[in-house]
Amino acid sequence: MEEKLTVGFIPVAAQFFLQGGVLKKDAPGFRWVEKSIKDMIGIIDKKHTVISDGLITSVKEAELLKKKFIEKKVDVIVATNIIWSEDQLLLKVIKELRDVPVLIWCYSPFIDIKNGLTMDDFVRATGPCGTYQSLPAIIRMGRKIKFLVGTPDEQSVQKELNDFLGANVAVKKLRNSRIALIPSRWDVQTDTIVDESMLTDIVGPEIVHFSVHDIKKFFDKIRDSEVDKHYKELKEKYEIEIVKEEVVKISIKASLAMRDFSRHNEIDAISYNENSPDLHEIIGLNPCIYLEDLYNHVKVIGMEGDLLNVTSLLILRYLTDDGIMFSEILTIDRRDHFLLVGHPGNHDIKRLVDAHSDIRIVPDYEWKDSELNIHGYEGAWMHFVARKGETTVSQLLYHRCELKMIYIRARSLNIKIIDYYPQATLQLPIASDGFLYRAGKIGCGHHLTFAYGDVRGTLKDLAHLLGIKAIDIEKCIE
Repeated sequence: MEEKLTVGFIPVAAQFFLQGGVLKKDAPGFRWVEKSIKDMIGIIDKKHTVISDGLITSVKEAELLKKKFIEKKVDVIVATNIIWSEDQLLLKVIKELRDVPVLIWCYSPFIDIKNGLTMDDFVRATGPCGTYQSLPAIIRMGRKIKFLVGTPDEQSVQKELNDFLGANVAVKKLRNSRIALIPSRWDVQTDTIVDESMLTDIVGPEIVHFSVHDIKKFFDKIRDSEVDKHYKELKEKYEIEIVKEEVVKISIKASLAMRDFSRHNEIDAISYNENSPDLHEIIGLNPCIYLEDLYNHVKVIGMEGDLLNVTSLLILRYLTDDGIMFSEILTIDRRDHFLLVGHPGNHDIKRLVDAHSDIRIVPDYEWKDSELNIHGYEGAWMHFVARKGETTVSQLLYHRCELKMIYIRARSLNIKIIDYYPQATLQLPIASDGFLYRAGKIGCGHHLTFAYGDVRGTLKDLAHLLGIKAIDIEKCIE
C-alpha cells in the first residue's frame, strides 16, 4: 500500500475583499474561490490526507490552523494566495513549522487576459501579487520551498505537484530505512567511498555493518526441501547452461539466506561485496540467483559494497514500482549513441524483463577460473537483457565532503551485446561520447542505477529537499 502524507493546505485571501462585497458569500466570486479550493484539495487527496480549514482570511484563523497542523503532524505544507492577501496569514503558519517542507502555489487562473477583465475577474487574478509579496519573507526564513504556477486542471501542474509529494514520501521512507553492508566496501574502487555518517545525516538510511557469517547463520538453516522446490521452479522457467545442479542449488540457498537475513534484521537494502574473499570462503560463490521471494523481504540489492549507489537504487525503488537496476558503465556505441551497462549480481529481474526476454542461468565468468575460487564452483548468475522502455538513469556522487546527484533520461533498446551477462543498452538524448565528456567533467563514478519511467522531476525535488546538488547531464544544469 502506498504511503500517505499528511498535507497541510492553507489558501489565503484578504478579509476586506469579503467585507467589501467583491467576494460576499452569496456572490459568484466567492463561489469561484470555494470551487478553486475544492479543486486544489481534490488533486492532493487522491493519494494523501489533507488538513485544511478552507479559506483563511484572518490571523486568528491562521493561528487555529497552525495549531491543527502541529497536532496532526503535517509532513508538507501547501500554501496559496488564492487572491491577494496580507503576508501575516501565511507567515503565521509557515514560520512556526520550521522543519516542514513548503510548496508555494502561485495561483494564476487566466491564460489569456488580452480581452480585458471584469472587476471580479481582476480580483480573482491577484494571487501572483500576494505570492510575490510574501515570498521574500519566506525565503529569509531559510525555508526549502517548491514553487508552482497554474491551476489544478493543468496536467503540468498536477505532475509537478505529484513529483513534489512523491519526493516527500521517498524522503520519509529513506529516514526509516536500513542498509546492510556485507562485509565491507571494495577498497580498489575509490569512487564508491563515502562518509557513512554524512550519507545517513543527509539522505536518511541507517547503515549497518554485517559479516558474511551473519548470512551463513541463515544459510545453514535453509532446508534442502525448500532449495529443491525453487530449483524445480527455476528449471521450468529458465534454461540452465553449463552450470551443475549442485552449484545452482548452493546459489539458491544463498539467496534464501539473504531473504531470511533481511527479514530477521529488518533490512531494506543490501550492498554486498561479491569480491570479498570471505564471501567465497564461507558461502562458496556470489549469490546471483533471482528469487521472487527474496524481493518480498528486501527492496534492493547492490554490489561491490557501493553504499552510494545502493542508496541511489533504493531512492528509485521509493519513486517507482517499475523495474530498477544496479549497473555500471561498460562501454558506448558511438554510432547509435547508447550506453552498454550491466553488472553481475542479484537483480530483481521480474520487473526488468518481459515475456519475450532471453533469461538463462549461466556460469559466473568472473570467478569460475579465479585463483581465489578455493571451492572450485563455477558459480551461477542470470543472463538477461533489460526490456525496451523509457528510463531515468541516476547516480549518487561524493566529492570533497559533498553529496551530488546526477541524472539523465534514456531509452532502453533491448539489444543483446554480450552473451552470458546481465545487461542493458540505454540510448541517450545526446551523443554518447558527449555524455562521457559531460559526465567526466562533473566527476561521474562508474556505477549507475536506472529506473523505467521518467522520474527526473521527482529526483530533482528529492535532491532539493535533502540539500543535495542535482545535475541533469542532458542540460548540464545544476
